[in-house]
Amino acid sequence: MSGAGSRVSAAREAGSGGRPAPDEGAAPGVPGGPPPHAPAGLASYAGGREGPAAAGAIAGLAECGRPADAEALAVLLAHPQHRVRAAAARGLRVRDAVPVDRVVPLLRDPHGVVIREATAALRTRMAQLPAGLAESLLADTSRVAVRRAGLRLLDGRDPVRHLALLLRVAADPDPLLGRRAADAAVRVIHQLRSPAQGLRHGPYAMPGPTPEQAAELLVLAEAAAERLHHGQRQILHELLAPMAPLTELLRVRHGVPHDVRSPLLLVEATFRAQDAEGVVARIREVLLTVLPYAAGPPAEWPADDAWPGLLPDWFTARCAPEAPAAPAAKGTAAQWLARWRGLSREERTAEAATDAAADWRLLDWVGLFDPDDGADSRGWRWWDAEVGHGQGRVRFTTDGHPYGGGAALQWLIEAAGGHDVVLP
Repeated sequence: MSGAGSRVSAAREAGSGGRPAPDEGAAPGVPGGPPPHAPAGLASYAGGREGPAAAGAIAGLAECGRPADAEALAVLLAHPQHRVRAAAARGLRVRDAVPVDRVVPLLRDPHGVVIREATAALRTRMAQLPAGLAESLLADTSRVAVRRAGLRLLDGRDPVRHLALLLRVAADPDPLLGRRAADAAVRVIHQLRSPAQGLRHGPYAMPGPTPEQAAELLVLAEAAAERLHHGQRQILHELLAPMAPLTELLRVRHGVPHDVRSPLLLVEATFRAQDAEGVVARIREVLLTVLPYAAGPPAEWPADDAWPGLLPDWFTARCAPEAPAAPAAKGTAAQWLARWRGLSREERTAEAATDAAADWRLLDWVGLFDPDDGADSRGWRWWDAEVGHGQGRVRFTTDGHPYGGGAALQWLIEAAGGHDVVLP
């Protein structure tokens, strides 16, 4: 007789006298008594033996039993032996007869093997799960096995909500759970495709998140940064905030991911230089100094007297003095500086544009990155650069043309050693 057949025979023969009868004084459904509406042989065999033997009988019933035997398996979900409970959940999954309301309680079982089998069974009934079940499991801070079950039972039909939950779990203190959530988040990110924003791959379009959802996703992605590859974070930032300073910082630091193109207008500046590669390296050096503060909280923006010590020496040496001899019509240097700082963004941009080739004063230039003041007047963001023999190209994104702050970009290229700059 085959192994499966022998297990089925063992599970049933108690009903024909081949196995000891259950305790006559025990009530149906409790240890030692027959499960209600189920073959007495299965209950007797499972209740009277240790886990592996009972589990074998249950597996045989699951594989070869009659449709009516599913109730026998369901009753054993409450069996005192954890191996029997796990085998019953597995058997119900095999028979495609999972009673959701009776398996859900096993997601908080004391034994991990039971939780895993219950999770696998319920994954065949995702549409029938109670609302908020996965979230409640993920909120269990005492047991990682319960949180792992919650991760496997997350509903992915709403990609924005699904991604937010995955990013939140990616920061879990359990390394394995966090890594699994991060991997799942990466898969969701790669599935996103938005023609308006330029991602070229993925099977479905991402419903546009609200501004609040976009902000939440970006915060969660940064909280999980240790477990997300920077390329995946960049894709998410390009999707949700292509003009944000943090997105620009990621481009300067890591380059542009190969599967992303700009959703905004790309503009190209050309220049000539004996060492074009060195020019691009110096431009990156300045941006890598300023952009972390531009992307940070306004309260952390450095004081005016701190900038000369933060920026590269070659850059500060190239800047004009902070207190120039002011034109007589504009009063003293202090009066001129006070007047400049009192101008609107539009007035500053217009006045700066008339002196593009002249040296910029350090505080005026970095002020275009100030998140609390001048950032709105800078309408360009770094994209990438290419260099050739004696020449180079700097590409940047804008939200339209004309754009603000172009004179500052031209001067940065010149200060870094470029000349014959052509800037649209």
